[in-house]
Amino acid sequence: MSFRTRASNNFNNDYSHDSNLLINKYTTNIIFFNFSSPLFINEDVLKKIGINRFAVSNNYQYYKLVTATFLHSNIWNVLINTYYLMNIGTIIEKNYGKAEYIIIMILSVACGNLLTCATSKCLDVQMGISPILSGCIGLFLQDIIVHYYELIDKLSIFGNFIFSFLSLYLMISIFSYNGNVLGNVGGILAGVSYPYIFKSDNFHG
Repeated sequence: MSFRTRASNNFNNDYSHDSNLLINKYTTNIIFFNFSSPLFINEDVLKKIGINRFAVSNNYQYYKLVTATFLHSNIWNVLINTYYLMNIGTIIEKNYGKAEYIIIMILSVACGNLLTCATSKCLDVQMGISPILSGCIGLFLQDIIVHYYELIDKLSIFGNFIFSFLSLYLMISIFSYNGNVLGNVGGILAGVSYPYIFKSDNFHG
C-alpha cells in the first residue's frame, strides 16, 4: 500500500512537473520574442496562433477569424498598424460614432479574414489588423465616390487618398504574415458596402 501511494505521488508530481514545463514553454514562446531575432515572434508560435485555412476548415478553429486580427508577427508591424489605425480610425470614429466604428471593424474582419482563408494555401499563416485598415480605406473611397460632386478641392482629396492608400499598402506588404491581397480587397469591399448595408451616411469631408 505504501509503495502504491509513493508511486502514485511520484506520478502526480512528474505529471504536474511536465504540465508546468509545457505551460512555461508555450508562455515563454508567446510572450517573449525569438532570441536570435528579438523583434520577431518565433515562426512555430505564429503557426499556432495565426489564421490559416487548415485550422479553420479542418480543425474548426473559427475563433481565429477574430483573434488573429489582434495578433502581429513582429514589433514593427504593431507600431505601423497602430499608427495608421490611430490616424484613420479616429476620423471614422469622430464622424460615425463608436458603435458604428465597431460594426465597421467587425464587418471588415469578417469579410477580410474569410477571403484570406478561402484564397490562401492551407498552411499559409496570416494575422494583423490589415482587414480593418482596408475597411477604413474602403469607407473613404465610398464617401469620395458618393459625394464626388460636392467636393470642393477634388485634386487635394484624391491626392491625399492615393498617398494614404499607397503608403498603407506599402507598409503592409513589407512584412510577412500580414494578410494577402484578396483578404485586403475583402476589407475594402466591406468598407464600401457598409453605408448601403446599414443605410448610414454620416461621414462627410
